[in-house]
Amino acid sequence: MINIQDIIPFLKDGWIAQDRNGDIYWHEKEPYIEGNMWFSKGRAESFKDFGCLKEVENWADDWTQSLIQVKGVKTR
Repeated sequence: MINIQDIIPFLKDGWIAQDRNGDIYWHEKEPYIEGNMWFSKGRAESFKDFGCLKEVENWADDWTQSLIQVKGVKTR
C-alpha cells in the first residue's frame, strides 16, 4: 500500500478525502460531508480511476476526519 503523504507532492492543488467505505477522492474545491461521502461543487475524481492510486492506504481511523488540503505543489 502507498502512504498518502508520499503522493501528495504529485497531486494537483485541491483536497483529498476518503469516504466511509474507504474510497479516496481528489476534489477541486473544498468538499463537505453528505451522508457517507464527501461532495464538492468542483470536480471530484476517484483514485480508482487512476491505476496506481487505487493502492493508497486509508489514513484516518475516522473517515470524517480524513480531509487533507493539497496546495503549493509545483509541476515539473
